Amino acid sequence: MKNKFPKWAPAVLVNLYEIHLEKPIPDRYELLEEALLRKGFTSEQAKAKAKKETDKSYFLPEREKTQLIQKLLTDDRMESVWRAIGKRASKSNRPYHEVLHGIEHAITGWRRDLKLSATDKRAYYFSA
Repeated sequence: MKNKFPKWAPAVLVNLYEIHLEKPIPDRYELLEEALLRKGFTSEQAKAKAKKETDKSYFLPEREKTQLIQKLLTDDRMESVWRAIGKRASKSNRPYHEVLHGIEHAITGWRRDLKLSATDKRAYYFSA
């Protein structure tokens, strides 16, 4: 399955996206939900527990990661980013993977972070 991406889209990420589409990796959270259902949890309980685990994870669910890669490859605002990285990544594809991992880490870090107001943060972090 060949997808049409802009010429500026990095080939290494296009290949990664196509691999995700050709051989989808089972989503560990769906597998967790299925295991909890087999253990006797109700559907709602299993979904809630799987969501809680998703929110604590350092990695995006596979389906979401595939969508992220697609967005990074097709969003016109990314053209200058990929061009700048391309100048620095002449011999290695590592910088592309580092950017992808950094974005994934930022998303999951935000999800795990406490959502506190400024007053609550002062009370939480600076109270004795």
